[in-house]
Amino acid sequence: MGPAFYGEETTCVRKGSAMATMLQHVCHVHPLEPMGKSEMEGMGGSCGACGQPISSENLYGCRSCAFFLHRSCVMLLPLLEGHPAHQEHPLYLLSAPAHPSGAFRCDICGDSGSSGFIYHCQSCSFDAHFLCLHMPRTALSRGHQHPLHLLFRPPTQGSTCCDPCRLQIHHCCYKCSKNCDFVLHPCKYL
Repeated sequence: MGPAFYGEETTCVRKGSAMATMLQHVCHVHPLEPMGKSEMEGMGGSCGACGQPISSENLYGCRSCAFFLHRSCVMLLPLLEGHPAHQEHPLYLLSAPAHPSGAFRCDICGDSGSSGFIYHCQSCSFDAHFLCLHMPRTALSRGHQHPLHLLFRPPTQGSTCCDPCRLQIHHCCYKCSKNCDFVLHPCKYL
């Protein structure tokens, strides 16, 4: 067993493993316990990390705060080092933006946010939705014959307009792995 990211007395949660009895997550003050969806009736229904509805039976929650996390969101690492989107400095998982305004702009997709977990660089104030940092590195598009690779910044050579919609790309995109200059916005037309 590796380092205990979520408290000394708990076991690491891994895909396919049994759920730990209790865990102390870095983004919540109280211990989280494994729960079923039926146990959270009347307490809300969305994940505190990603904001998506909780529809599975595998979740962790805090009954006193009505705070819930998908099992997959519990497994987010509290520290990312050397991530391709920001290799210069480590990124720390936060439960809320570090900015006094309580809001942030994701440096990967460009969207603003004020809730859900984010990764933050303490050295240069780089911020990113955790979902943006976990986009697939390669993808296939219905409208293009070659595999596409994720770029965390717009391409510096070739087209900087999304081929299907013709709008300028200002943030991350998918670019053709061959030399045909095909680019598109993430999650569009895939």
